[in-house]
Amino acid sequence: MATAIKRLVISVFRALFSLLPNPVLGILNDIVPKFFVVFPSNRSFLYKKYLGIFSVSLDTRYPIEREMLARVYEKGTYFTICKFVHQGNSCLDVGANVGAISLMLAHRVGPFGKVLAFEPGPLTYNRLRRNISLNPSVANVIETFNLGFSNKAGTLHWNEHENAKGNANLVETPGANTVSVAVTTIDDFFKDKADSKLDFVKIDVESMEYEVVLGGLATLGAREPVIYYESLRVFEEYRKIPVFKFIQEALAPLGYSFWFLDEQYNFRSADYPHYADNTIAVPRGKAASVLNA
Repeated sequence: MATAIKRLVISVFRALFSLLPNPVLGILNDIVPKFFVVFPSNRSFLYKKYLGIFSVSLDTRYPIEREMLARVYEKGTYFTICKFVHQGNSCLDVGANVGAISLMLAHRVGPFGKVLAFEPGPLTYNRLRRNISLNPSVANVIETFNLGFSNKAGTLHWNEHENAKGNANLVETPGANTVSVAVTTIDDFFKDKADSKLDFVKIDVESMEYEVVLGGLATLGAREPVIYYESLRVFEEYRKIPVFKFIQEALAPLGYSFWFLDEQYNFRSADYPHYADNTIAVPRGKAASVLNA
């Protein structure tokens, strides 16, 4: 009953907000950022306060872009990044989408750090490039690639979710609404970059996290970055395999321990099948100094 009432209230407010022009919506959102949940789903506008400092071009048809109106997209992710990412670090954003996390990372690494942002989807990649172009301060920090990662190089097919615009996964078999995209592996990408460091890796690829990790074991073992990956249970239901058990079994021999952030923003040990929506794989030597700080 409570859920039904909440949906009704949101529907009513969304109908009322749809009557307002963009400037008024912007003012209301500045006053109460939580208003993003009732924004009409047909608005495009420039938002100048993402993370308080970045300008981004947002389209409220896309859930991720709507949530960016809250000023901080995914507070738990931001908290985790603030813990593990520092000035001068080098980061990999796998599944960058429109740049919500890439911009977070760029803010943390500063002008002498580096963020490599990979987004295979042609539509989302163009929006990623647009958002970076709006922020000259990070133009030399974030480098973008219209490319996906998997466990082997080749071609896969970008499949946008019908009920969650902007979110997509990569599939092997082409379909009526898929787009062919190039993919490589983390190991192949770094094989000619022996001197490059890697401090933090974020992976959000809608159920293909295991393939990304599998294609990068040599690089991850050698450079020992912190790895932050999405671990939604629905992914295992969709694929009918224990995706996150496989990830744990692949990374544990490299010296990684596994953690999640609870609702009180405390880091807790994760061990399959007990995990959260996002998992943090921390290499040897880093867990004690950071997680207990």
